[in-house]
Amino acid sequence: MADIFHDIEDALKQDRLKKLWRWGRWPLAAIIIIIIGIVIAFVLVRDAAETRKLEQAEIFHDAFKALEEGKPSDAAEMYLELAKSSDDPAYLIFSQFRAAEAYLSDENLAGALETYDVIAANTDVPQIYRDLAIYISSDLLLDTLDFRQINEKLAPILLEGNIWRPMAQETLALSAIKAGKKDHARELLSALTLDASAPEGLKDRAAQILAVLGTDK
Repeated sequence: MADIFHDIEDALKQDRLKKLWRWGRWPLAAIIIIIIGIVIAFVLVRDAAETRKLEQAEIFHDAFKALEEGKPSDAAEMYLELAKSSDDPAYLIFSQFRAAEAYLSDENLAGALETYDVIAANTDVPQIYRDLAIYISSDLLLDTLDFRQINEKLAPILLEGNIWRPMAQETLALSAIKAGKKDHARELLSALTLDASAPEGLKDRAAQILAVLGTDK
């Protein structure tokens, strides 16, 4: 009978972990994309006024409209077309991120992952955005890759001083939980709660996950 109660308690913990796992994690990435979007909006105005690159502005507008109309696949293709045809780094970066987001809206995980991999491998893209692409793709593969693979994939952004390190630590901790490495997950999450560079929401979530984990092995 005790085993049954233990199983029920374990299942409840797993359910709570799943809720915490999903809560509030993607809005941060969304905010980042919005910030990049503000930059690209400036570029659009500048291009229209200074170099008359209206064709690219039209493609961008059409892609945005396609998303609003529930045509994410079309939007992804347009964003990628814009990325290929543009010689402006801002267009390239934002368009590829938006293409990946459109693929995800279309439930095309393979397309999104391929796009993030292209961003991460492009040495012409600033490192901060390449690292962001690595983080997002790792997070998307959390249910697919094992702990060792996630650890290897996140290695470049787990280094001290990397702006995405706290988010990568959370993803690695979740992978550790999934792999049954709860002690390692606790270490990562405990460090995260004390990290002055980590966003408060991330630290709060780490504390909540620690509370759910308790002291169970």
